[in-house]
Amino acid sequence: MEARLFLLPLVCLWLLHLRVSADSTCKLKAKFNLSGYKSVEKKTVVVGGMFPVHMRVASSGRNTSRVPVSSGCEG
Repeated sequence: MEARLFLLPLVCLWLLHLRVSADSTCKLKAKFNLSGYKSVEKKTVVVGGMFPVHMRVASSGRNTSRVPVSSGCEG
């Protein structure tokens, strides 16, 4: 019984460690042109607003094998 009480917190800490270490391996898949944010301290960007969400994909005849060109920031 005492061993169970000792092992339970250890297992919980181990699972928490796995979750935290899995979150820290996230990497961006592309480079983004954020030249307008060079003077921002800590390079933190917060995006807010209302964005449309669609449940279906609109097909287009555009080439999807190239990375799209990022538009510049103004203002």
